[in-house]
Amino acid sequence: QTAEHSQNHQGGEDGLKSNRLGGFERHVEEPEEMERLATLEYSVALLSSIEANAEEVSQNLHHLTSCLQDNLREVTSVSMNYATSYKAAVTNLNFSVQDSVVCSRGFTEKCLHLHQEMQPLDGLAEEIKDIKKALNRFEYFADQVLSSKS
Repeated sequence: QTAEHSQNHQGGEDGLKSNRLGGFERHVEEPEEMERLATLEYSVALLSSIEANAEEVSQNLHHLTSCLQDNLREVTSVSMNYATSYKAAVTNLNFSVQDSVVCSRGFTEKCLHLHQEMQPLDGLAEEIKDIKKALNRFEYFADQVLSSKS
C-alpha cells in the first residue's frame, strides 16, 4: 500500500498534487485533504475490487459445487447399478451352483443304480465268454475229426 500510495502521489508543476486511482485523476491543493481523499479513494477501489473478486469466487464456488454434486450423483448411480448387478450375479451364481450340485447328485445316483443293474449282466458276460470258449474248442475238435476222415 505504501509503494502504491507513493506512486499515486506525485508532485506536479504549479505546486498541485495529483492522485491517480481507479482510472481517474484528481488534483488536490492541500496535503491533508489529498491524503484523506487518496486513502478514501484507495479504500473504495480496494473494497470494489474485493467485492468483485468475492463475487467471482462465489460464482466459481457455486459452479464447482454444482459440478461436484452432479459428478457425485452420477458416481452414486453407477455404484448403485454396479451393486445391483453384482447382487444379481451372485444370486444367479448361487442358483446355478445349487442346480449343479443337485444335478451332480442325481447323476451320481443314476450311475450307481446303473452299476447295480449291470452286475447281473457281468455274470451273463462271463457265461457268454465261457460258451464262446467251449464253442471254439468244439469247432477245433470238429475240424480235427473232419480232417482226419478226409
